[in-house]
Amino acid sequence: MNIITEHNLLIFLVQFALILGLSKLLGLIFIKWKQSTLTAEILVGLILSVTILGRLAPSLRAVIFPADKIQDSMLQTIAWLGNLYLLMETGLEINFSQVWKQRGQALIIALSDIVIPVLLLTVPMMLITNHYMPNAGNPWILSAFLAMILSISALPVTARVLYDLHILKSDFGFLIVSTLAINDVIGWVAISLVLKLLEQSVFDFMLIFKFISLIVLFIVISMTVLRKSIDKIMSLIHDKYGSDSGIKTSLVFLIGMLFGAMTLALGIHSMLGFFIAGITVGAAKHFSDNDRHVMNRMVHSIFIPVFFANIGLHLNFISSFDVRLVLVFTIFGMLIRYSGAYCGAIFAKLEKFSWNPIAICHTAGGEMHIVVAGLAYSANLISEPIFLAIVISSILSTVSLGPLLSRAIKKQRESILDVVFAQDSINTGLNFQDKEEALVYLAKSVSNRTGIAFEPVYNEIMKREERMTTAIGHGVAIPHARLEGINYPLILLVRNNTGLEWDSPDDKLVRLIFLLITPAHNEKIQLQILQALAKALSQPDLMDKLKNAANPKQLWEDLRDQFSELKLS
Repeated sequence: MNIITEHNLLIFLVQFALILGLSKLLGLIFIKWKQSTLTAEILVGLILSVTILGRLAPSLRAVIFPADKIQDSMLQTIAWLGNLYLLMETGLEINFSQVWKQRGQALIIALSDIVIPVLLLTVPMMLITNHYMPNAGNPWILSAFLAMILSISALPVTARVLYDLHILKSDFGFLIVSTLAINDVIGWVAISLVLKLLEQSVFDFMLIFKFISLIVLFIVISMTVLRKSIDKIMSLIHDKYGSDSGIKTSLVFLIGMLFGAMTLALGIHSMLGFFIAGITVGAAKHFSDNDRHVMNRMVHSIFIPVFFANIGLHLNFISSFDVRLVLVFTIFGMLIRYSGAYCGAIFAKLEKFSWNPIAICHTAGGEMHIVVAGLAYSANLISEPIFLAIVISSILSTVSLGPLLSRAIKKQRESILDVVFAQDSINTGLNFQDKEEALVYLAKSVSNRTGIAFEPVYNEIMKREERMTTAIGHGVAIPHARLEGINYPLILLVRNNTGLEWDSPDDKLVRLIFLLITPAHNEKIQLQILQALAKALSQPDLMDKLKNAANPKQLWEDLRDQFSELKLS
């Protein structure tokens, strides 16, 4: 009987502390460089692996990471939890009821971004599998599986870059998030199916039909019956214990485990269960942006670093590195994902200016490539050189996303001074009791200024607010809408005497409310103004001035000074 001894526990604690500490330390450096901590975490694993520490100090590495199955299993368990809860946390970021409202354009782009890469990459992947894995079971299915891995785009990475560029809350940002959410759902269902195919020595049509039916049935029941039940439980917890209760967090972790166990019992991989659990919980009425933030911090602070470091820990970088594979997966992968999304933007009949930025947003592989490839590698479906090439290509595509998207957006910017933002557009000393009262006031103000009836103005503002909260943190919200019948943008600002609940990502009450109204026929100007506003309002000194300005005139002058200094062209 294998028993975990105190020595096993000692080594495990040293391993855990070393990986977590180094990951956080190196992660802080990478954050300062505006890079993903994913790279830092995998790098920590490589530093502690046989590739570096094993060569520089083999005796020391043998003490810290002994060749013992029990010892390795203890760390692998934490790594697997990181893997599974990463999938659940990704699902939590998807408000599928709101995403589904965007299904027209988003679905077209998502389908194009999966189908085109798989069609174009399957044959080249066949050449790779024949060369690097000549004894693979079914080369066609394995090649399609590799093509599928490379077709998935990284929702968490892209959302973070959109946030850093201050355009996550724009209509453009919401379309990107919706597209990547649908891409994730389709991609994970397809990958679950292909994994099942790879397990079979012969193609059994009835078995595959049964498997697809089980997946569809599980998703349908999860998004209907189970979603309603979870929503009721969340509401009961919220009503009885309040929004800050840790019971809600415990429930989320429990739901992930239950969904993962259910999919395993059905013969489906548990990762799909955790992903669908995240989507189901994320749809609950009383699961707020702050709850998502708590889950994100917990998962990314503890479990995820161990998961990605563990990947690097078990790779022999020197013996398995193949520069040709890395170049193929990086260049082909990024170009094909770009092409698929670019074609999708054209098929969706979006404005031409958005084609390039939308396509760039789909180029990053991020965590999802590594998660799926890691699953395939652990099941001996792909070789270590192929796995390492996918990991490196994923990191390279993630690192390049920020600069590429920033460059694309900069080409479209205009000066914020062209925006109509008059001194009489500002009101201070107001006493709204809730968000709805504030939005009614602002909608009436827009109606008075433009001559457009109140109802359509209010409905457009609320329609956008229901999709995703327009609070950006630090006590600021930027509700916005595009209206027919106006030819110029309009910004209104109100400062409330007390803070209003607005489902802010940092859970702070909102006092400053900027309403942005732009012409319906000009999608581009909304993106430019939102980015400029969010960028200016991210500066602490300006926020202090806005919150403490004695009157609307002083507040207006502070804003105009800031926008004058902000060169966007």
